[in-house]
Amino acid sequence: MVTKFLITLCDSRNKDDEYILEFNLINSSIVKKWHAKVIDAIARGYTIDDPERFYGFNEYHEDVKIAFERINACINTINSHKKIINRVLTDIRDTDTLNYLHHIFEKYHGLLDQQTGEFYVNAPITVRKALADLNIAVHRVETVLYGNPKYFVTTYFGLPKTDKFSIEDFEYMTCKHEFGGLYLNYVEIGKPIEDLVRDKDEYIGDEAFKPWDHYSADFAVKFHDTSEEEANANAANCLEYYKQNYEFFKKLGYPKYTEQLRPGYIKLGELVYDDRELIIKKIKQHQYVKSVRFS
Repeated sequence: MVTKFLITLCDSRNKDDEYILEFNLINSSIVKKWHAKVIDAIARGYTIDDPERFYGFNEYHEDVKIAFERINACINTINSHKKIINRVLTDIRDTDTLNYLHHIFEKYHGLLDQQTGEFYVNAPITVRKALADLNIAVHRVETVLYGNPKYFVTTYFGLPKTDKFSIEDFEYMTCKHEFGGLYLNYVEIGKPIEDLVRDKDEYIGDEAFKPWDHYSADFAVKFHDTSEEEANANAANCLEYYKQNYEFFKKLGYPKYTEQLRPGYIKLGELVYDDRELIIKKIKQHQYVKSVRFS
């Protein structure tokens, strides 16, 4: 099995100005599956759909400005086709509007690989993209709202999401994130249990609760630490939420609190580094994922 994963970052204004991140991969079945998906995506010509999906590396006020601009640009583009959104975001703390906008995304974009709704089918490409980007824009605002932690996400949007986890894959699910941790990205369209706990979402429908089920080539790299206390509190809160809403989960086919429902992310590997401050400085200057490879 391959043991190294390399991500080449660059300056978006100068693609020749590169910075490479090297990761040691975990020897696990899910890493082997993910490796196969990345290789398949590259071989079939799928490109990284949003290579500038970086969070928390700018000054706080800059990230607030970017978050507002992107979410309201999505709203304007979507409404230019047909006015289906009756709000704009004016306050970073307005979680009710964020939940409303996420519901709009779920309703009009459709769930995983189910883009068959009338609005989506009849919309021009720019509007379809704005619908997809609305989900990302909501999460960008939430990132700023919840402390603006540093991380980046790499996704292959067009790659079909058909592969499912085995129960053994969840062995590497963890709430305790570490600086330089490489994690499998959540690819469902909807919300896992920890998002329900955090968001207090009153708009979500039964079909939009989506625990981890499918995996793809998508991944995230986090540059912040989660304490043992925070991780344990997150796990306990999710279990308590499940107990309090047992009939809801039972109705949806989850009569037991299984590994699949646990909060967190599945870890794939760890960054090789010596100097945290230098890495943050370099990434701030190279907020564009140019390419990835294994060795």
